[in-house]
Amino acid sequence: MSLLNVEAILRIGACGCFIGHGWIAAFKLEFSGWKKFLFSAGFSEAEAHVLMPIIGWMDVLLALATLIRPVELFSAWMTAWAFSTALVLSLIHISEPTRPRLISYA
Repeated sequence: MSLLNVEAILRIGACGCFIGHGWIAAFKLEFSGWKKFLFSAGFSEAEAHVLMPIIGWMDVLLALATLIRPVELFSAWMTAWAFSTALVLSLIHISEPTRPRLISYA
């Protein structure tokens, strides 16, 4: 497999991940889980309702930009953002032991 094929697969994967999660955030489909994190970060509920769609649409735009023409700065941001949100989600799930069957550690 050539390096160009690997890059294309990674770009498509990143695009799918960020569009999917961005869509969920843009339309606040899983707001209750993230609300706790945003509250602990100092945001009010009204601010969280404004912030979630902004984060979501930013994810979608970065995903499309990466698919069309990747930029190193965007890729670095997406890597840091994916790592930090995965870490936060792990902490949220640890604090909610009532949902162990729904937790995905992928």
